[in-house]
Amino acid sequence: MLAYGLDWCERAGIELPGRNGLQRARADLADGDVLSVAEKLQRGLRRDAQWGNFIADTFSTIPLRSRDLLEAIVSLDAPLATTNYDTLIETVSGQPPVSWRSPAVFQRALLDRSIGIAHMHGVWTDPDSVVLGSEDYGALLASAHAQALERAMFLRSSVLFIGCGAGLDDPNFSSLRRHLLEAFGGTPLTHYYLTTAAEAQNGPVQFDRRESIKPIVYGDQFEDLVGFLTDIVRDISTGGDVVPAFGGKVEPKSRATLLNMPLLRGASVAGPTLAQLWPDLILESRIRPLRSLTVAASDISTWLARQRPSHVVLIGGAGAGKSTLLRRLAIEGTAATAEAMPVFLTAAECVGLRLGDVPADGTVLIDGLDEASESGLQQIAAFLRSLGARPWWVSCRAEFFSRASAVRALLSGADEILELQPLLEQQVNEFIDSFVRQADDAETGRTLASWQESADFIQLVTNPLHLIVAVITASHHAEGVTADLPRTRYALYSMFYDHLLTYESDRHGLDQRETGRVVRGHVKLASQIYSRRQQGRKPPSLPIETNREKTWPAMSSILNVFSSADRLVIPGFAHETFSEFVLAQDLVRSVIAKASKMRPPTIAFNDDVNGFVREAFDSFGPPERERALSKLTRAYHDSADPREREHVLYYIGRLGLDSCPEVLQVAYRAEPSPVARRSAALGAILYGDLDIEADYMGTVLQSDEEDLLNRSVQLVYFGDMIGNLHDARDEGQDWSRTRRALMLRVADVSVRSRRLRWWDLYTLLCFFRSRDAAPSSAECAAFDRVLTEATTDASRDVAIRGIIADLVVRRAPASSELP
Repeated sequence: MLAYGLDWCERAGIELPGRNGLQRARADLADGDVLSVAEKLQRGLRRDAQWGNFIADTFSTIPLRSRDLLEAIVSLDAPLATTNYDTLIETVSGQPPVSWRSPAVFQRALLDRSIGIAHMHGVWTDPDSVVLGSEDYGALLASAHAQALERAMFLRSSVLFIGCGAGLDDPNFSSLRRHLLEAFGGTPLTHYYLTTAAEAQNGPVQFDRRESIKPIVYGDQFEDLVGFLTDIVRDISTGGDVVPAFGGKVEPKSRATLLNMPLLRGASVAGPTLAQLWPDLILESRIRPLRSLTVAASDISTWLARQRPSHVVLIGGAGAGKSTLLRRLAIEGTAATAEAMPVFLTAAECVGLRLGDVPADGTVLIDGLDEASESGLQQIAAFLRSLGARPWWVSCRAEFFSRASAVRALLSGADEILELQPLLEQQVNEFIDSFVRQADDAETGRTLASWQESADFIQLVTNPLHLIVAVITASHHAEGVTADLPRTRYALYSMFYDHLLTYESDRHGLDQRETGRVVRGHVKLASQIYSRRQQGRKPPSLPIETNREKTWPAMSSILNVFSSADRLVIPGFAHETFSEFVLAQDLVRSVIAKASKMRPPTIAFNDDVNGFVREAFDSFGPPERERALSKLTRAYHDSADPREREHVLYYIGRLGLDSCPEVLQVAYRAEPSPVARRSAALGAILYGDLDIEADYMGTVLQSDEEDLLNRSVQLVYFGDMIGNLHDARDEGQDWSRTRRALMLRVADVSVRSRRLRWWDLYTLLCFFRSRDAAPSSAECAAFDRVLTEATTDASRDVAIRGIIADLVVRRAPASSELP
């Protein structure tokens, strides 16, 4: 605007105050002294009685180029205040502008959107209200009415800043922020500003932590803002959940419907179903009742013959068989206490349900609580409470059960909590033998028989999902597949995904280019789902017309898709681990591709994706490791983004090289980003660099800030906190996922886990201290086992023993421990 104003003055023959005023103003503008330029511009125009003409000429004819954005803002249905002088938002909303010079109406507009749009810095239709130069800011700051109203707005409700940027540092907002900080130590409410990922890290405005003004990342570029706001509007209209149009009353699903549901819930209806396993290939689920005095595992049928609890929570890890077990109970009716058929529902189907929407009797079975949003969980909790004493079973991931949520009290009060256990080796072998007999295919039999000889493979497929994926893959890779024994999840999923692409491409007549589009589409959707989940946003959606594209049937074969209005909503892949694998594979391929450069990862992947990546790196030969190191090192040195550098350092630390690469040692000494420096330290420790380990652990032991940083990063990495590694702050949140992951490493005796021993044990101690909590007896037993380990570094052993002593001293009394 200022550059345009100077040009306008030049065309109109208006000279600005001072000698060579126009020329000096242009020089000031080039130097960034915008307030000085604004002041000179305004004084010159007012002196020549051209201020009103300039304002009208500048703002009355601005074209409406971002209608979608303004419509999304208007659709938020909240009072709107703007610092813009134009009336574009009034054009979209149909409401009048209200300037700060009309205090009574301005106050009403800040409370009631129907009154009008509040213009905090004036509006072009009232030229004298426009705040541009320092004199105008002075007048605004001197207006007791305007200042009181602005301050009241921040004290009354949360404020969302959209597109403000450096404007939050202008004299008016600076004064407001300073007043709130001095008078109230911040604000009693949390306020938010929308920003891109890059600006959140290196934005034009820095906030005092006490201000309670927090960033919300809407995407990587400005163009993502419309979609983000549209998601918020959809969340408001649906109570926080994007839900399919289930609606109305529900009836028990028939036996045929349950049997013909895809094995992988949400997958294509053309894929394998439960009917293909029923009943001969249905394995007896093994469970451990956590409420019982005995901790012995048993099969579900034996347990049900002795127990009839009303309310049961079924927990287990990814692919443990929770959905299959609930469907089995619905088919057999074994969970019912009466003759009525159980009612099987997904968590999404339960959002908005009321007691009168389901049959009057029969056990209610709800699958996948951890897939609902917090507002959806509140509605599900209300529905469960309305059932009273009526029997219900619900399933969720084990870590979700331990987390604070709207259903936590209900789950904790359940009659029994059943934890699904891995399959026994005998069960795995019996299943494979039965599958081969049923398939009646000699080549498949030979393939699976060769795989069964591997202890690594048997261990891998004690997870029911992995077992299903393995037999499907083997049956479709008849010739030569025996050479590709899958020993890890990454290897198994790679084979399965390759089979899927070949099968779906042949089915739908796709050429190589079109198959490539399917892969890229999967990567794009997986990235959107993952980043939106990190940001606490709803899942992505596509135009309904997408389902007419030639590649869509192949694309959707492993997607969970439902229609909502004119969109195809993608809550996730058929199983969440498939999207995690797709992201990992894309990263791994970019690392070892022959191109000399790679694109740095822009998403901070957590352990769910990085677990796949580490398995892939472990399979690399020396040439692949060296190529990966070269490309990652170049990516590190080329990047100016500390987030990208942290990602790259993380992966360099997992390449499994013979010795610590120089790039990690240099980064540890010179990296300006604390999070990236921490990543370099961790990588060096994994390579056995004892000097860096001793130095970094000394820093953590002596620095509260470094301790806080370490805990905060762990919470985000293991999924206990949603957010950015660089902005995260541990404030005493639930840490169940982090605790579980760290304890699994403490119990592990691999070289990798033993090198992390000092780091992990001290991290655990810091978490317990920060929460005034204590380890359980089982955890203390794991610590005691560590005492039997020995290394060649005596000082390291002494440090570890001291930490274990501090941990054991905090041991919780047995009577206070939950099962």
